[in-house]
Amino acid sequence: MRELAKEITLTGKVTVDQNLSDAISARVQGRIEKLAVKNIGDNISKGQLLFEIYSEDLNAAQQEYIIALQHDSLLNGFTEAAKNKLMLYGMSETQINQLKTSKQVLQFVPVYSTVDGFVNEISVTEGSYVSTGTTLFRFASLNSLWVEAQVYLPYLPYLKEGTEANFS
Repeated sequence: MRELAKEITLTGKVTVDQNLSDAISARVQGRIEKLAVKNIGDNISKGQLLFEIYSEDLNAAQQEYIIALQHDSLLNGFTEAAKNKLMLYGMSETQINQLKTSKQVLQFVPVYSTVDGFVNEISVTEGSYVSTGTTLFRFASLNSLWVEAQVYLPYLPYLKEGTEANFS
């Protein structure tokens, strides 16, 4: 007994594994002042600058936090609530600590990547106004790729799940 094998040639399309894809959305409404990532296909590392945003809501939240810090004894618990609001708007712990130290509102707040991957979609340009929840970037990992191919019915018996293929 032996295994039967047949070499077949298929036309297919290489796609990313959607389970390893991520999207970065606007966490606050505002205007994109500076776009640091401008090219599809760029490799992005976690912590890399993506863009800077000007947001009146974010500026007001920063001002609330500074005021809460100055009057912490009078505004019981308000400081922590103001800090949580800044975090929900996308500011990092480091940025909030800098705000605490400097007591200066950042007019243009830098936003950094929370994921590693390759840019496969950019939905924004410099000067664009964005709403909360607007998808700005889509990232994909190239660690796992899929090949979607059409297999004709007579060839199905020659395929099995998990089969390795040679691509040329």
